[in-house]
Amino acid sequence: EILNKKYTYGNTGVLAHEIYSLLMMGISNSKWFSVFFFTLLLCFMPIIFILNKMDYSIKKNNGNGLLTIAKK
Repeated sequence: EILNKKYTYGNTGVLAHEIYSLLMMGISNSKWFSVFFFTLLLCFMPIIFILNKMDYSIKKNNGNGLLTIAKK
């Protein structure tokens, strides 16, 4: 029996995660340009932080993650 369900990732959280993942992939896959991607990551970190805070505070009706509380 499902007691409660809550969506955990909204649109802004997905966007923040995608930006972070792309920059980390650029750092790990490039040999010579890793300093460039690391600098971009440092520049985008405040934006990623703001997007995550916005995602946490906005009520979500759908999303990528689902937290479910169930009883057996």
